[in-house]
Amino acid sequence: MFKIKKSLIDGKGVFAKEVIAPGTEFECDILIFNLDEAPIEIQVYTLHILTIGKTALCLGFGAFFNHSKERPSIEIKEFDLEEKLVIFQTTKWVDEGEELLMDYGYDL
Repeated sequence: MFKIKKSLIDGKGVFAKEVIAPGTEFECDILIFNLDEAPIEIQVYTLHILTIGKTALCLGFGAFFNHSKERPSIEIKEFDLEEKLVIFQTTKWVDEGEELLMDYGYDL
């Protein structure tokens, strides 16, 4: 469904290998840290779970989603802390070859 390759936005990104429908869900493994214990070097790469004072580092393709406030195509649906997963879902049709983008929730 995805491939990681060079992005025109920043570094590498996640690209669709096929057309993906809105609402398509996919999982990514995560490492979970207490907010105050996460090494500073990885904090810029983590997803904050503020309701419980935790932060999660995505592994695999989940670590390569670039930011777009104007045209995000994925969002976090939920965290499964028992299974150590984050579940993403697409918010729109994603064309083959299109980079999947996520609104990080703040301006870079």
